[in-house]
Amino acid sequence: MAGVKRPAGPSSSRTAANVARLRRQQGKTAADLSRGLTRAEQPILDTGITKIEKGDRRVDVDDLVALAVALDVSPNVLLLPPVQAPMADVNATADVTPGVKASVGDMWAWATGERPLHQAPPRAEAAFVQENRPTKFVASFPNEAVAGHWGALSGLGEVIRQAIRDGVPTATIRSFVEMTLVAALNSLGGADGDR
Repeated sequence: MAGVKRPAGPSSSRTAANVARLRRQQGKTAADLSRGLTRAEQPILDTGITKIEKGDRRVDVDDLVALAVALDVSPNVLLLPPVQAPMADVNATADVTPGVKASVGDMWAWATGERPLHQAPPRAEAAFVQENRPTKFVASFPNEAVAGHWGALSGLGEVIRQAIRDGVPTATIRSFVEMTLVAALNSLGGADGDR
């Protein structure tokens, strides 16, 4: 119906709150953020920033991206519930849309392309990941660099396949593999870590 203002949905409300929170955390005034948006060539007056933060002005997609640039965050940080360690409750539920709820952890995993919003069979999950994280499937290293380690690395594939057959959620497996990689990098330290 023309002229009827729709109430803000969960994404609009979170975006408004996140813009205000991040702006304050960064010690910026509405005028500072307005200048950053002007530099990004998506000008919004400081009064417009105030209206966004109060929920009186909607943020379109171009505004969202420019706000993310001006605040130096990913657009997801504006759209999703904040997750700040060590007190983050990733199991808390939130509205994705007015009719869809999910845990905060699931929302972030979905938004970052790690897994579908709702549980899916392994092949469907693999297709989702390939579609939504395409850069993860582009070889970024020369084959020679990994050739000497290929035997050990290819064994990892069989371990992962067995874990899936045993019913271990793929998100758990992915997290474990990534945490293992990070732990290995952290353990290098010193001169080896500078390579």
